[in-house]
Amino acid sequence: MRINKDQVFAAEAKFFDSYTLEQVKSGKANKNKRGKVSLMRDDKIIEYPVDQTYITKHYTDDAIQIITESKKINRPFFIYLAYSMPHVPLYTTPEFARKSEGGPYGDTIEEIDFHVGRLLNHLKVLGVDKNTLVIFTSDNGPWKLSRGCGGPATPFTWSKCSPPMKAGTVYPV
Repeated sequence: MRINKDQVFAAEAKFFDSYTLEQVKSGKANKNKRGKVSLMRDDKIIEYPVDQTYITKHYTDDAIQIITESKKINRPFFIYLAYSMPHVPLYTTPEFARKSEGGPYGDTIEEIDFHVGRLLNHLKVLGVDKNTLVIFTSDNGPWKLSRGCGGPATPFTWSKCSPPMKAGTVYPV
């Protein structure tokens, strides 16, 4: 999570929180605040520190761009799109903040749903939806936290960090 002094930055790299390329490369950015991480595309930093408010949108925009470019040259594509949300701390764009009845966790899920919808619609618009396999997975359900940072797994009762299930045991649904 620290930036190596030899790290490559994209020509269009964006810097936030008053950071400059010189500060980041000098190592001054490493000595400061906890939780400041880079957003990378391929092997280059494109944002420091990452503005997580827009991270779900960024990921989706990049996936859509890859699909569009693949369609233009009539080549198949593979995208492994692992959104970093809804992990805490939770972030959403202003468009989704305080919009759901599920608090910050619900807002984050609403935004993910919206962007997955954009992606699926883009496949349809390009006419590749019938020839594209889309697989959804989860990483063990929501956090079981208070203050809007978690959510229900209804109809299931388990969440992240639940104890391991035992073979042969019937669990309530």
